[in-house]
Amino acid sequence: NIRKLSTKGLTDDRASSLWDSISLTSAQDDVIKAFHIIEPKITGLSFVAADNESNDRLPIIKLSDMPEPIPLKSLGDGMTRLFHIILSLVTAKDGVLLIDEFENGLHWSTQTKAWELIFILAKQWSVQVFCTTHSKDCINSFEDVWTQNPEEAAFFRLYRKENQSHIKAYDLEMLSDAIETETEVR
Repeated sequence: NIRKLSTKGLTDDRASSLWDSISLTSAQDDVIKAFHIIEPKITGLSFVAADNESNDRLPIIKLSDMPEPIPLKSLGDGMTRLFHIILSLVTAKDGVLLIDEFENGLHWSTQTKAWELIFILAKQWSVQVFCTTHSKDCINSFEDVWTQNPEEAAFFRLYRKENQSHIKAYDLEMLSDAIETETEVR
């Protein structure tokens, strides 16, 4: 069971299909709880027909202080990105999730909470998560959470030197030291 999440995220069609596969389950509850990282007033999510002429479905959310649902996209790219990450994770049960440019759309101030949730849900749903990033903020947030879960993660730097690809493995102490001394690890 392998899920891939590109920098562009999921299409609405793919997201609606994945959502249908977890509807009315504890996985759905985990996705709704994840929204609270950015917007604690979200109480539900559904997909509705985009128009009468197509089979397209769009995600809408319910906020506790609004009488009518609103489109998920109206809450910004970060909310949509978080939805796609968590939906992909919970539907990759007992498998692997590949996330390209984890931080895309996520404000730096929410990234530590997002990483905390990734660590919790990856363990809960038995998913091995691989993420790429070029973001210093993302790496700093990852290191903060890894410090609290030293047995649950790994960090590798991929780089090119003399026209060859290389991999440098970092343990937690090495990454912490590199961040503290502002050594380039991206």
